[in-house]
Amino acid sequence: MFLFIGCQLDTHDYPYDSPFDIDGNKQAGIFPPALTLYPKDINLNVEESADMSVYIIQVTDLSGANAVINYDFTKVNVADVQPGDFFESSQAPLFVYDDNKGVLSIFTSYLGTERKVSGSGNLAIITFKSFAAGAANISVSKDSELVDKDDIPIAIKGYGQGVINAK
Repeated sequence: MFLFIGCQLDTHDYPYDSPFDIDGNKQAGIFPPALTLYPKDINLNVEESADMSVYIIQVTDLSGANAVINYDFTKVNVADVQPGDFFESSQAPLFVYDDNKGVLSIFTSYLGTERKVSGSGNLAIITFKSFAAGAANISVSKDSELVDKDDIPIAIKGYGQGVINAK
C-alpha cells in the first residue's frame, strides 16, 4: 500500500527574502545585470543605525564599479561604508567612496591576478544613521557604471531601491 502526499509551493506569492531572488527582482522590473539594495525595507528608531548592502546581480567579467546611491539626506546620513566580498581575492580591492549630501558614490575595482570576476555578490555595505522620523528613500542611480578589464562599460539593466523607515 502506498500513500502519496503532495503540496504545491507558489514561490511567486511567497518570494524569497534575498537580493538574489531573480523572479522577485524581475517582478520589480529589475533585470540582470543589476545593482540592487538589501534589505529593501528597514524599520528603526530615530538615532539608530542600520546596514543596507549594494548587491550586483549576474554580471560577467566585471573589473570595476561606480555604484551611485541616492538617499534622503534630510532624514538619514551615511555613517560608514565598507567593501563587500564580491571583489575578494588575494588582494583587497581598491575601494573608495565620496558622500555628498544625498549622493554616495562608491568606487571599487578588482585587484586580483585575473582582473575580473563574474556572478552575483555583495559590492558594499552602507551604514545609515537616522536622525529624523519618516521614510527615507534610497535608490541606485542610473549614473552608476560597471566596466570590464578594458574599461568598456557593461550595460546595467536593473536599479534597485529601498526605504529606511524611522519612528
